[in-house]
Amino acid sequence: MSFRSFFLKIRPAEWIILATAVWIGAVRLVVEGGLSLGYVLGGVLEELALWTLIVGFFFLLYIGFELVFSFGKSSLNSLLARLIEGAGGFRDLMPLLFLSFVFTNIGAGYSLVRKTGFKDITPLLLKADEIIFGVQPSVCMQEVVRPILTEYMSMIYMVYPGIVLLAAFWLRWRHGGDVCKDYVLALVLASCIAYVFFILLPAVSPEYVIEYWRPLSGHYFTNSLRVFLGNARSIENDCCLFPSLHVGLSTLAWLYVRRAQSRLNIPFAVLAVSEWVSPVYLRRHYAVDALAGIMLALFCYHASLEINRRWRERRVFLREYYAAPKNEPSPEDEECYESQKH
Repeated sequence: MSFRSFFLKIRPAEWIILATAVWIGAVRLVVEGGLSLGYVLGGVLEELALWTLIVGFFFLLYIGFELVFSFGKSSLNSLLARLIEGAGGFRDLMPLLFLSFVFTNIGAGYSLVRKTGFKDITPLLLKADEIIFGVQPSVCMQEVVRPILTEYMSMIYMVYPGIVLLAAFWLRWRHGGDVCKDYVLALVLASCIAYVFFILLPAVSPEYVIEYWRPLSGHYFTNSLRVFLGNARSIENDCCLFPSLHVGLSTLAWLYVRRAQSRLNIPFAVLAVSEWVSPVYLRRHYAVDALAGIMLALFCYHASLEINRRWRERRVFLREYYAAPKNEPSPEDEECYESQKH
């Protein structure tokens, strides 16, 4: 096996993950002055265990879909073959586990930013909203604030990882591995690009810099989100604003479901548009963050299709090259070669 053949056995999403993991390790090396192997492995294993449970839950749903929709329609051997193929395709979804590891290391990146003196871009985001919209959109939205609307927006804001995972399993189940690989690559690419922006362009949410005259009141989801953000974020460690990944990843989910011409196109479109509005309504993002999230999604959508298309073309070429019979020299050719030597 040549190096090029080995290189193409590793998928583009996996190469991006590997490069990002090395970069994160370098950042932590600079920030902490040395890596504590036990600490790093402990944190990674904890996150992987959590996300393995989440992905495993959706995988069990996938198995359940196969059993329910194939019951009485397929033979036992055919059903087992589909289940085995689905289990083998679990590799298609494994890169999603890495995304949690990326975000748990944003704190190390922020520490590096503080050491290097990068400036907070909150004033620029405020100015951009005023230039583009003429006002602060989150301030104008106070006119439509209602408890039931706040509850819906809070629910949408909290469940967006489930929307992203549901789209991945739906695409894998209904449309095969290639579509799912394209989608997962787009998610990984968008997350890694956003990670760099989060570190290099730190900012704080509008709720910390804008005075609002109408509070956000709701019920279960609103209170749960407030408690979670109150424990996890403050004005000192607020992060992950530009671009908005809530907007970017939910938009990618909708674009790929739409590309697959699925009957879920309309529900995912509604969810995506709701995700565009909810971060601004909840005062977690500026409107320009949402616009940047949409642009990031469009870029990663087209980039993932092109990257995987070229990767598949190279794999097919190499597979055909190594499978083709190699012509051995005939005795006449050998005699001619020997005569030319002498």
